[in-house]
Amino acid sequence: MGQYGLAINVTGAVYTRILNNPILENWNQLTLSFWAKKNNGTGTNGFPARKSGTGEDYSIRVGPTYVQGWVYNQSGVGFQATNWNVPNMNDSLWHQYVLIFDGTTIKVYVDPEQRLTPVATINFVGNGIRTSTNPINIDFDGYVDDLIIYNRSVDLEQVFRCTFGSTKICDKQFGVCESSSQICGSNEIWPGCDYTSIPNYQLIEQSCDDGLDNDCDGITDRNDFDCSPVLLDVYMADPEVRIAQKLYYQINNSASNNKFRVYYDNNLYYEKNGNLNSEEIVLINYTTQIAGKHSIVAYVVDQNNIQVSNSITKNWTTLHNGIPAVGIDENNALRINGELHFPIFAQTGSRTVNWILSNLSNTGFGHDYRYPSFWDYTELDYENWVNSLSVVNTLTIGPAVRWKGLGVRPDGLVNTHGRGNNLTAMLEYILYLRNNPGILMWTWADEPDLGGTSYQAFPNEVRNWTELNHQYDTNHPHYENLGAYQYARDDSYSVTLCRDYSYLYGSSWHNGQKKLVADVIGFDFYPVEYRTITEYGVSIDFESMSKALDRIKNYNYDLLPIISWNENCDLHMEYTNTVSCESNGTCFPGVCSCTAPNCCTSGLNCPASTRGACRTSNPVYLWTAPPESYEMWAEYWIKVIHGVKGFNIHNAFSADCTGFGSEGYDYPRNYETMQNFSNWINNGVSGLPALKYAILGQDSTINVLDQELGGGRIDIMVKEYNNYIYIFAGNLRKESQSVRFTFDSSTSSTVQVYGEGRTLTISGGQFTDNFNSLGVHIYRIAKT
Repeated sequence: MGQYGLAINVTGAVYTRILNNPILENWNQLTLSFWAKKNNGTGTNGFPARKSGTGEDYSIRVGPTYVQGWVYNQSGVGFQATNWNVPNMNDSLWHQYVLIFDGTTIKVYVDPEQRLTPVATINFVGNGIRTSTNPINIDFDGYVDDLIIYNRSVDLEQVFRCTFGSTKICDKQFGVCESSSQICGSNEIWPGCDYTSIPNYQLIEQSCDDGLDNDCDGITDRNDFDCSPVLLDVYMADPEVRIAQKLYYQINNSASNNKFRVYYDNNLYYEKNGNLNSEEIVLINYTTQIAGKHSIVAYVVDQNNIQVSNSITKNWTTLHNGIPAVGIDENNALRINGELHFPIFAQTGSRTVNWILSNLSNTGFGHDYRYPSFWDYTELDYENWVNSLSVVNTLTIGPAVRWKGLGVRPDGLVNTHGRGNNLTAMLEYILYLRNNPGILMWTWADEPDLGGTSYQAFPNEVRNWTELNHQYDTNHPHYENLGAYQYARDDSYSVTLCRDYSYLYGSSWHNGQKKLVADVIGFDFYPVEYRTITEYGVSIDFESMSKALDRIKNYNYDLLPIISWNENCDLHMEYTNTVSCESNGTCFPGVCSCTAPNCCTSGLNCPASTRGACRTSNPVYLWTAPPESYEMWAEYWIKVIHGVKGFNIHNAFSADCTGFGSEGYDYPRNYETMQNFSNWINNGVSGLPALKYAILGQDSTINVLDQELGGGRIDIMVKEYNNYIYIFAGNLRKESQSVRFTFDSSTSSTVQVYGEGRTLTISGGQFTDNFNSLGVHIYRIAKT
């Protein structure tokens, strides 16, 4: 048990299938027990042992952190005992899994010797266990050992029994405990692991300079907290594509006379003597570094310069000299050749150049849409697409979900979530195009966190894309767009899912290390169009949107840029069962299958008044009208207030967003709203500076308090640029609101209201202004 040479290796195969046999049929009770070891503790999802045919009879399914026990009755009804968050099984160690079914209750155990209570239980209704034929397959990647099946429910202790003389690997396998094991005794009971008999073993690390990991925790000598009274950690983004960044060092248990030191490429870069904070923030600049290997090392010393903490080391390699072609600065802003860039892009295909010339966007995205299959595209096609935007000096993000290596679902269809993305094909794109000046960022999927355990790309898989990008191209960041609405929910499943893809909470997917899944992450939350949806389990409004944005930023410790997808037109065609009518209000054969009364038929126009009949979903919603300009304006700026550093304008998969009716999905005035936003961001208005310099710049050193005088909600962001304070303020509710702003430092007495042609006066360190429904104001005040 637990020996590679004795276990069944099902790596790359299917699973341990329990074949049909008269001995195994017509049972009313069952006990299934086995040991299994996952090759990839965080990524495995499958059935180590399963009896199945045209349907399933019984099985145990094992995932990264979950276990499921299934039993089907003779009527074909399945009963599933599931625990999604089983402690201490998200690894590549041996674990024992047990299912005991007594005819009325299914109980599932994980490592029952240590955990005597079941991790999952469910009542069973039926007349015995089903028997089926023709097996079906679901992969399990790992090893299976000591599989035992009983035609009865047995006492739990009976599954502890072992074969005299057999061996099992001990849990501790680091340091001096490597290869330790235990031998089954003559009483057929595992005796437990005796670590004390191992030479140099110490329960608590005491030999701090012998070069050994004595307590077998994977940490040697003074890097072990047992040897260092001061515990040091760091929160930081990957440095490969950074121009500069803030390193957030966490220091616990330091003395008042301790000193903190940070070395960059073996040179002392930062030192603080005494009175260390629990978090010390170090700003590091990479603008002069050359291509090659780099390192940052930090530790704490006492007054005698003796190290009293563990060392924190970060090693990396860059392939460029100086700053990357597209890099990220200390404020998590994107820069192209050092110049600030607030990307605005859309799925506009062949109309991208027109959008850019019309000042609707400034960045390309994805691909043109020439081929019917997602897999028809090659790196040569993507090169042609990237080069086609050079006529307007525009960089692009891609290849998104149209490239030859996109993942495949078990049913053979394309998996736009990226599960199973082909890394070899990905590398071919990177090597072929990494020196192309038209590349802004790489992206390889859409919402890899969605699709459930069958389709989602797990966090470690998405992280693999990032590491491949960093290994072969340090001039362009890796960007992935995540789901959004789950970040506004508080149920345990949603919170766990969101945290799995985060820096602070996803370390179990990355061998215990805190890692970002990408250099830049996206987020799509549509508070106007989707406000009637109830299936997301949360109210779809501006307050939920803000909560979700704050969470995705906080879960990642504000270490990376966030890009938001935004609505500018009717988006609900995504959610229809009948395929929606396409461009210019015309139903094309094979495209529109509207069957509701008064709805268009093939070849006829679709009046705007009947488009709701064409747009149905399950359940049916009374879909909202396209967003009004003031709603779009509020959505854009409230997302900026909550930290967004770039936008995708989601145009409902139509290149020009001109679908139903004479006015299309969106009213023509929404183009004007989009142009105004782009102008304010990139060019400025009425002689005032472009707002990207404030938005993408540093936070203000002056604190501003906003007080709603009517009980509403106004959110603010305060920035500084060129000796001016910028206050971005947005009303998240439909009610009008009066707001008082108070400053903790002196400023000029004049407040310019950006883009509105009016001024206000500060008196006694305060000023007051009124906000209409979803109103937004931007204030500019000189510092004194």
